[in-house]
Amino acid sequence: MLAVKYTHHGVDVRGKDSWRLNDAGAVAVLAVGPGEVALFARQLELEELLNALSGFYDAVVVEGFRRAAEKYETVVDVEELGVEEACRAVVSKVVECLRRDASR
Repeated sequence: MLAVKYTHHGVDVRGKDSWRLNDAGAVAVLAVGPGEVALFARQLELEELLNALSGFYDAVVVEGFRRAAEKYETVVDVEELGVEEACRAVVSKVVECLRRDASR
């Protein structure tokens, strides 16, 4: 079951409808509020999530999905660089891609 809920209280606030729907076992809850959208999903693999959201992004930063790592290009290795330097490297790569795309 997918549940879609508009909320004035912020998304996934304990005790509110979006939280209760998620807690009750909905496979996915899409909570929409002023200025924010959150998807809480069970049983979604990284590739399924990326496919479902494919129209909403030009680039994706993925962290922690070790099993899926062989399918994607590693831009930076947080364990190797440390968090602060990895963030700088990601921003640099994104800017590089945007400039490259803009020149086409």
